[in-house]
Amino acid sequence: MILRKPYAILIKNFKLIHVILTGLMAYLLYKTWNIMQFFSDYFSQGESIVGQDIASSLISFRVYLVIGIIIAGLITVLVLMYLKKKPITYYIYSIITFIFVTVIFVLIKNTIVTMEGQLVSARIARAMSDFVNIAFIAQIIASLMTFVRATGFDIKKFNFVKDLQELDIAVEDNEEFEVDVEVDTDRFKRDLKRRWRHMKYVYVENKLLINIIAVVAVVGLGVFIFFKSGMADKKYKEGQYFYTYDFMMKVNRSYITNTDYKMDALDNYKNLVVLEITTRKLSEPTDHLELAKLELNVGDKHYYPTKAYKNQLKDLGALYQDEKIPTQSEVTYLLAYEVPTNYLNKSMMLRYINGLKSKDNKIQAMYVNVKLNPKNLMTDLKPETVQLGREMNTKGTILGESKLKINSYEINDQFKLDYNFCVAQNECVPSIEYVKPDILSNYDKTLLKLTGSLKMDDTIQLRGVDTVFELIQMFGTIEYEIDGKMKEQPFQIKEVKPTSATNESITYIEVTPEMKNATKIRIHFRLRNQEFIYQFK
Repeated sequence: MILRKPYAILIKNFKLIHVILTGLMAYLLYKTWNIMQFFSDYFSQGESIVGQDIASSLISFRVYLVIGIIIAGLITVLVLMYLKKKPITYYIYSIITFIFVTVIFVLIKNTIVTMEGQLVSARIARAMSDFVNIAFIAQIIASLMTFVRATGFDIKKFNFVKDLQELDIAVEDNEEFEVDVEVDTDRFKRDLKRRWRHMKYVYVENKLLINIIAVVAVVGLGVFIFFKSGMADKKYKEGQYFYTYDFMMKVNRSYITNTDYKMDALDNYKNLVVLEITTRKLSEPTDHLELAKLELNVGDKHYYPTKAYKNQLKDLGALYQDEKIPTQSEVTYLLAYEVPTNYLNKSMMLRYINGLKSKDNKIQAMYVNVKLNPKNLMTDLKPETVQLGREMNTKGTILGESKLKINSYEINDQFKLDYNFCVAQNECVPSIEYVKPDILSNYDKTLLKLTGSLKMDDTIQLRGVDTVFELIQMFGTIEYEIDGKMKEQPFQIKEVKPTSATNESITYIEVTPEMKNATKIRIHFRLRNQEFIYQFK
């Protein structure tokens, strides 16, 4: 094969090559400036999740292609200058600069892709911003030096034409030379057979070790493929555990509501989709749930958790507020999403963003999907009446299968309680304690004595409700009828506890004295969309 040495054509087009390189570097400076503006806007507007496809628009394949052409051009001229014994410091600097720029662009693109799906730490974002600023300054220096070479203006010599003349285009720079491309196939085959025999000898001598390594590699690859295919884009149901890179998790149940636990409308008549999740940490680097990864997909819309309804949803459980997730035990929290009314009847899916993948030269999120079947707590059901002495079972409500039973009631201004006061282990004397309402009040009061029991469903996440009084205080209203008119207890109820004569099955509650003359007395329980009326009289 006959080839021609390229030196002459490179020397003749020396300025043109540098003009082209200058134009490409100017384009790269423009793209770097855009990235700097992106980070400036990101910090000035408040750190948040950025829009989709920002990364690909800022740093596209074209940017990497331009960098590749610049580096290739610089290396070509570097070789020419080296062979002609000319200064090469500038070209070495420029090549190192654009290799550095390539690395920085890769890091920045990965960071912005992460920003599209979740919040990143301010430290990482600031570091990326600093790196791009350094890359911009380094590019300016390289671009100015290339521009000088392109225009023929040399700062030191003021006559770059002399440099071209000193490159000394000789006849041999343009001469032809012969390249032998024939291949000795027989020699190639003999060498291949010799290497194959050597590999078999090595295998026989180290058979056990090689087999163990092979098995570990195959099993490891199989486990990796299983988890990659099993976690990404798989669909689960409520109650099913799924694994992410950071957590083990399941959605226990889900609700739709527009009221707080007292059945008052939420601010601005908001609608909430509430998820009850159980989770445990798997990996050490992360100990908090990243809410931006817990995306609620409703129709073609996406919503993210809010922390604004901690007190309003306490009957359903504890709203997640950035608590640490433990490794050794499971914890259960609520996630709340604000969803417009016209989307409440659409299918809902929890999508956990579990990493990124490349498809068709684009970076896409990998999801773990959980199909939701939310219970509508906005549909009122017919109240259920329970008579005194009967058991109230809340099965099918937010309290699960909790059970309340009131055996008897009594209203009096005070109650006399007998008990034994022990001064020593075997020395006790009969004593009396009087239970009375608090007299330091603006209201006249009497006492309602309830004898009964409460067994709460241990599968629900309601906290702070363990006694009969606590259940009434959170969900109940004491109602009574006077002269055919139903009234409510006029002031906030308060429990009175005996000091010495304690009995867990008896509850004393301060109520209005008017209740003594009532023809009907009941407790009205409102458990979101389900109501119970416990009739005493």
